[in-house]
Amino acid sequence: MNLFQDKMKLLFVLLPVLSAFAQEPFTIDGRIMADDFRIVATIADIEISAEEFLLNYEYGPAFLKRKKDSKQRYLDLMINEKVLALEGYAQNLDKTIHVKNTLLQIKSDLMTDELFKEEVMDSVSITESAIRNAVEQDLKHIQIKWLFQKTLKNIEYDYYQLTKGVSFDSMFTTQINDTVLIDDRSMETTLFKLKKNNPVLMSIIDTLVVGSFTHPIKTEDGFYIVKIEKGWSDILLTETKWNNHNARIRKALFKQKMDSLSDHYVEIMLRENNPVIKRPVFNLLRAWLAQTVLSKKQFSKWGFIEQKEMETTKYLDNKIQKHSSAALVHLNNGYISLKEFLSWYIPRKAYINLNRLSKDDFSVSVQNIVFRMVRDKLLTDRAQQRGIDNHKEVLKQIQWWENKTVYAKYKLELAKSVKISEDEVLDYYHNNKELFRSKSGVLQSFDNVKTEIKNTLRRERYSTKLIQNVLAAKRKYKIEINKKVLDDLYVDTQNDPRAIEVYTVKKGGLFPRQPYPTIDSEWKYWF
Repeated sequence: MNLFQDKMKLLFVLLPVLSAFAQEPFTIDGRIMADDFRIVATIADIEISAEEFLLNYEYGPAFLKRKKDSKQRYLDLMINEKVLALEGYAQNLDKTIHVKNTLLQIKSDLMTDELFKEEVMDSVSITESAIRNAVEQDLKHIQIKWLFQKTLKNIEYDYYQLTKGVSFDSMFTTQINDTVLIDDRSMETTLFKLKKNNPVLMSIIDTLVVGSFTHPIKTEDGFYIVKIEKGWSDILLTETKWNNHNARIRKALFKQKMDSLSDHYVEIMLRENNPVIKRPVFNLLRAWLAQTVLSKKQFSKWGFIEQKEMETTKYLDNKIQKHSSAALVHLNNGYISLKEFLSWYIPRKAYINLNRLSKDDFSVSVQNIVFRMVRDKLLTDRAQQRGIDNHKEVLKQIQWWENKTVYAKYKLELAKSVKISEDEVLDYYHNNKELFRSKSGVLQSFDNVKTEIKNTLRRERYSTKLIQNVLAAKRKYKIEINKKVLDDLYVDTQNDPRAIEVYTVKKGGLFPRQPYPTIDSEWKYWF
């Protein structure tokens, strides 16, 4: 959410939970990297293609890009992860519930990306006239200020005062205090950005001149009066800058049109299926979710279940289990069970924030995520019906993600296997007492530092086991590297001590994740 949306809440579009996006084809400086099937390395029966390497490298951590032989070092660490994935396959970790469910969510995301490419992207077209107009709008800047009131009565009084000649700036100043800063009531933007992010407000402002203000504008959180403080245009651009500007706006317009058509596509799909939430099962789900995120005091105050029921240990867990097959949402041709929702929710719960301002706000946020799950399931089912699960792009990327997920599971199991005894912790304390003295020489008690010692020993033991397992696996599996292909691959940044860290998250879609698998940042401790 941009600054203007965050501050003013004036965005009149579909709920974010009902938005859909398709991932754009990957390019570097405009050059498509997809479908480069040359093999960079082979590890037993796993192949690393040029495409997989480039995507992994470009989206990966920067610590190797700062060193000599960046590509070779990066490939070595990709191989480390692949050999540990092979060890994971040998232990059937790919058949564990955690791995299977994670891959199911990622595959659903990949399938819907392809669905939108096929059914929405092909219908996107932008005229040259629209691009020229957008470029011109992006060169026109405005600075705006606004007054805010919670109630209609107060904002109408403010508007009356303005019409009687009271200075907007003086009224604006009275709203600034220790908790409301100037930046909370003003911003600078371009006409293009304003139109893209808030077409309703843009249509209002477009009729005003500098120095004038709007009528009261109603939003979800209150009422606003917006004033155009000043406006100006960029100076003429050079041909190169104009072309770059043109390309950026063209891309933004394409995405804007794509998102709009995607929203419309989802809206029609939901209308066709007519999802209806079943209240008794929803109430159970709401209570269970509330128990996981609210304090006991708040949970009791909001009264999601009877007080006597709360006294029963694991009451809601047991009830959820008992009713897992019950219908949470009815559709025209079937239903979605509580169990299906939980299978969707659990892998995403770290990324879902439920509104805890009030019981009503909490209920609405739970309802929103239920409808988001309905959207995801309907899109996935439609992609499955279209046979998109067998498309080469889906099969190719899900194999990359399976290797990465099995490797991550193997690493997790390796960490869990590390056991540190109390005797080892005590021995470390006695043998390294100088580490636990204050600047004045006072020795900290064993009880105060034993957790720290245990964590230190566990990290050291885990690192040692990880290295040993990598080296053993590399001796076990045949590894071949095609140096010629590796050397031939172009990457944006290598051997550059100033390479910066960039974290990329795939926006929209069905499952929060990196756009492509990359190596773990923790490998930097090897260098």
